[in-house]
Amino acid sequence: MNVRRLLAGLLTTCFIVAAPMLAPTEARAESPKNFMLELRVSPYTPEVDSQFTTGTPYADSFNSNPMWTLGLWLDYQVYQGIGTLGIGGGWSYGWVDGEAIEADSTDETAFNLMPLHIGVVYRFDYLQTEFSVPLVFYAKVGLTWALWWATNGQNEVSNTWSADGTQELTAFSNTFGFFASAGLQIHLDFMSQSLAADFDDEVGVNNSYLFVEIGRQELNDFFSDDSMNLSETQLTFGLMFEF
Repeated sequence: MNVRRLLAGLLTTCFIVAAPMLAPTEARAESPKNFMLELRVSPYTPEVDSQFTTGTPYADSFNSNPMWTLGLWLDYQVYQGIGTLGIGGGWSYGWVDGEAIEADSTDETAFNLMPLHIGVVYRFDYLQTEFSVPLVFYAKVGLTWALWWATNGQNEVSNTWSADGTQELTAFSNTFGFFASAGLQIHLDFMSQSLAADFDDEVGVNNSYLFVEIGRQELNDFFSDDSMNLSETQLTFGLMFEF
């Protein structure tokens, strides 16, 4: 009888200790989702040489090396339902170093490009939010305005004279255009739900993604023959944070 009472007491104690651990955990409330921030990096080789019938000034100066652009994109989600629709804008900056192409010259030069973007983006995140599929496809389209300038070995904006010697030309200008792109986001939160929840609680980031994007940027003043062609098809990588 004493043994039975002892066993009953042990079972009761074990149940009392284990009950909180066996009880279903209450779902953690997520923070609101309104914005998406992208940190972006990509190689960029402007199609300057494509507009010349003879000569390749960009390749001659920079050995066809791409410039590396670093950028940000931020959009506000105006629609959340079957996917999300956002309106946003971005900034990026890229540069490449080379040598001047004048005869008997080894002067250093650099080409700098700083595009500003405004556009719309649609992300099909329905499968991710409803069924935890960690893949999200998206598409963007919008307008671009880019500042560009070339510098000499003293890091000053380069200048030269027109062929007839009557007009000083400065290597600093701007170009208008448009862009379109498509990409794939890879949801990172499934790798560690607890870490993702802490990130949300402490910083307010609801979802984190890796992404890869292929896009076309037409930067030639809307196909003007008088504009320097800074267009490019580029592959972009980076991180996204939804908050």
